[in-house]
Amino acid sequence: MNKFFITCIIILFILLAAVTRLYNITLKEKERFEANQTTLMTSLNNFKFRDSLNAVENGRLKLNLSELKELREADFKLIKELKLRPKDVETITKVKVVTRDSIIF
Repeated sequence: MNKFFITCIIILFILLAAVTRLYNITLKEKERFEANQTTLMTSLNNFKFRDSLNAVENGRLKLNLSELKELREADFKLIKELKLRPKDVETITKVKVVTRDSIIF
């Protein structure tokens, strides 16, 4: 009977550890989704940089590997061609510069 209780306690600790790990993973995923939603819902922020140089700031999206495959297939193929590990890839940046109504004195 004593062995039965010890076995039950060990199993309960293992289950508790597994549930705690799943909860932490779910919490991180929830935070990532909230940050992505906030980025998508906000508009571009215009501000002045240095001496009247206009700049625009936009948020960033955090994608997991399956979302990257689906949404940015060309970038995913480039990562595979370069033989990079997913954890080594921190940012993928596309920059577009638009200049309007420039006056130079």
